[in-house]
Amino acid sequence: MVGGPIWVNWVLSSLLGLVCLSCLARLAIYRGTRTRPAGSPHWHEDVSQLVMGTGMIAMLLAWLGALPKAVWLLVFLGEAAIFAILLFRRQDTPLAPTDSWQYVHHLMAGLAMS
Repeated sequence: MVGGPIWVNWVLSSLLGLVCLSCLARLAIYRGTRTRPAGSPHWHEDVSQLVMGTGMIAMLLAWLGALPKAVWLLVFLGEAAIFAILLFRRQDTPLAPTDSWQYVHHLMAGLAMS
């Protein structure tokens, strides 16, 4: 649990919950479609934000810490591995700078959380 007044943890957890809900909504809305509107995140970015948000909520609210730390370690290392694969995979066309930045961002975030 993060130190400080408990109400701060609840406010931050609520905000993170809203982020998670928006990611879930986007995943549900664009499920099965090949394209998304310009400027919207890719599906793997939504999944990554969902994983990160859930992990942060678990850190803020101690009673959600029921999962062993080894499970969280595997989740975040797995996330980092997925983004490393996306970043370094062989491609016909070079990655757009925004895509490569997003992959590096999520790779580093997964490593930092583990």
